[in-house]
Amino acid sequence: MPSSSSSSSSSSPVHVLVLGAAGVVGVGVCDAWLKEGATVIAVDQNQTDLTDLRRKLLSIDDDDNGRLMTVVGDLSSVESATTLKTTILTLLGSSGQHQLQLQHIVTTIGCSVPAPTGGGLTSVDAVQRIKDSYDTVFYPNLIATNVFLDLIRNVPGASFTVAGGPFTHHCPNKELYNVSLMGATFNHFGTILAAETKDTPCRGNTLCCHFSIGFPDDINNKESSSSSSFGPLLDEDFGPVSDTREWGKAFVRLANGTERVGFICMHDPEEVKVLVQSKEWMWFPDQHKFGPAPPL
Repeated sequence: MPSSSSSSSSSSPVHVLVLGAAGVVGVGVCDAWLKEGATVIAVDQNQTDLTDLRRKLLSIDDDDNGRLMTVVGDLSSVESATTLKTTILTLLGSSGQHQLQLQHIVTTIGCSVPAPTGGGLTSVDAVQRIKDSYDTVFYPNLIATNVFLDLIRNVPGASFTVAGGPFTHHCPNKELYNVSLMGATFNHFGTILAAETKDTPCRGNTLCCHFSIGFPDDINNKESSSSSSFGPLLDEDFGPVSDTREWGKAFVRLANGTERVGFICMHDPEEVKVLVQSKEWMWFPDQHKFGPAPPL
């Protein structure tokens, strides 16, 4: 059932749907959009996590949770996602005289990486572990796109942004084969999403993080690493942990821009600051990557 501490404000016309909102990355995205003045519809699998989401947002100095609406939803199948879609449309008042329009959708589903598997492709449970990785991360994102993209496909200035992780591009060790195989599929999925939205008003982008994301308290207290979105493994392999509030700003920046980049990969928290502060990004063919456009 949806819940909200108050109705959406007429002074905040932007409406954002965040799927997987109660995770480490999702909390930062919700926080950034609320600070931007948007009304946020936060979706996660159970009410306890959504209640905790509101508590975390309050602890991150957000003084107005009146624009935060929470909805319990399941993206494990097209049928359950369609039911969720109906709930969200009802929440937006689609059957009333004043239909509200979503402008941006962000999916942060499955940003947490499972613990190392302890074996390679020939391990007894290899096939099941690979299947579990697809069921946890890839299929929910595919289902979310299948069901929700049409809500904003033809909305001017709209964006559909998918949160990706470092294993989308490589496998640091054999014990993460299950995540890396799924990640390779996820990589191509982002490319297809960008191609499908290329000739529409909506921009489909994937924002990849190649370092750990954490809550402020966990970053200040190194002994608590369980809330890091990519786990202790990445704390060692990928350097510093970034505050989820800062990472969330990158999603807002990308949504508010005009880029149709497909993939943007951030390798360091300092790059996030560059992205947030830059006006436009462009393709650099010699470096085979996107980056901030030089000033005119």
